[in-house]
Amino acid sequence: MVKNKRWFLAFSYVFLIYATLPLMRGILNFVRKILGCETFSLFVNFFLFSVLLSVLLIFFKNFFTVKKLLFLFAVLLVFLLFVRKLRLPEERIHFLEYGLCGFLFSYACQTLTGLPAGQAGKTRKIVFAFAFTFAAGILDELIQKVLPMRVFDLRDILFNIVAGAGGIFSERWIFSRT
Repeated sequence: MVKNKRWFLAFSYVFLIYATLPLMRGILNFVRKILGCETFSLFVNFFLFSVLLSVLLIFFKNFFTVKKLLFLFAVLLVFLLFVRKLRLPEERIHFLEYGLCGFLFSYACQTLTGLPAGQAGKTRKIVFAFAFTFAAGILDELIQKVLPMRVFDLRDILFNIVAGAGGIFSERWIFSRT
């Protein structure tokens, strides 16, 4: 049952990303118009940091020690420092959403069975998590290619890869048993 919940959570999250693609540009433009560009940018950073931290604490609270919580905070801070350099708040959202996507797929892949024991099995789970995250990001961009007011962007695919890898690395470190 736990296996299915992990996969359900990961794929539900990806579905949520896809389902909001036609709506987000209009919503973000509306909010940007009300708040102004700089305030909107700060709002996006704060909102994403808060949501990501809250989701992780809610779903994974039983696994956290103070050391792991501090590491998670450091990773989130690095993510925020990196995404702060991104020109558009939409790029920041994209980056952080795929960090969480990588985290969730890595968490789900830990339930895979029938893999070799030891480091080989761990490595394959990481590769599978990366493949799922990468596929989700590619499909995201392909969907955007056919939507009006959205564009296919190879840079976004790069963001997906970097963010997904960061999420996978974070999940593996937080839930490592060694």
